[in-house]
Amino acid sequence: MLELNNKKTNRRLDFRIYEQVNLFYRKIDTQRVNAAKADFDTLFTDYSGSQAAESVTRGDENPAIDNSLPGSQSRENDTLNVNISSSGIAFTCREPLKAGDYLMIRILLLSSMTAVMTCCKVVYCKPSNPYEIDQYPHLVGARFVNLAAADRALLDNIVAKRRKYQLIGYGILLSLLTAVFLMPEEAVGLLIELSDYLTDAILDLWFLASDYLGLGLKHLIPYLFHTTPRITDIAGFYVQQAIEFVVMLLLVRQSWFAIKRFSQQSAAFLARKKAGMLYYWREKSGLDKLKLIGLSVTVIGCYLAFGL
Repeated sequence: MLELNNKKTNRRLDFRIYEQVNLFYRKIDTQRVNAAKADFDTLFTDYSGSQAAESVTRGDENPAIDNSLPGSQSRENDTLNVNISSSGIAFTCREPLKAGDYLMIRILLLSSMTAVMTCCKVVYCKPSNPYEIDQYPHLVGARFVNLAAADRALLDNIVAKRRKYQLIGYGILLSLLTAVFLMPEEAVGLLIELSDYLTDAILDLWFLASDYLGLGLKHLIPYLFHTTPRITDIAGFYVQQAIEFVVMLLLVRQSWFAIKRFSQQSAAFLARKKAGMLYYWREKSGLDKLKLIGLSVTVIGCYLAFGL
């Protein structure tokens, strides 16, 4: 919670999205933040000039890269899946930061290849989501300080577009879930029919490809090795079996990786939603909690009484 004008308010001031970015940051002192101008390029240039000996960016090795950007205390060109809005950012890092620390930060948004440069104040630092992939152990939440108007408009535009797509996706998912709850037998029957159709189509394609492979080997083997028909049939059979085994092994391997990725992404998604719901629940008053519980019980009771 933040205190603004002696009133508590939710620190999630704006809608947030997850975005792939390259992140560069460095701690700075409070005096430098208070003295920061609206043009943060000047701040970065002044700070990088005073910290040239400590710079760990690629600009030291490659003059083509802009040296006005701050040195990063994380890995070079770190690609992170951050939680970002026009009011703040949450990202993972190696070293723990303290609430109240000020950071000079540059965010390269990979979706639009645009950079946002500003200062931010650390609000919290806690253990990161264990289900996230390629993340660091500490999750840091920070509030932007003196964010330029153009950068704020850019972030608002990106967030608005992503939010529109999310609303469409959630709407489709909600429609499917509603159909399942309202027509459970019809929905289950439709899913079974669809799975049977897909299974038949995949098997037909597999057998068709196998027939074409056998036909091709019957022409290719005698053309290359001048074998007799009996030797051609024997060699073609074993070569075809070997090719089909390798293809099946690759398909199983790729399917396993796809299932593993999906399970990891689902676990990370559920962990995010759980954290968001717990945060939302903590911010509600006792009366609002009672209202939500009463509404949920009423909806479930009506469904059990009249829907089934």
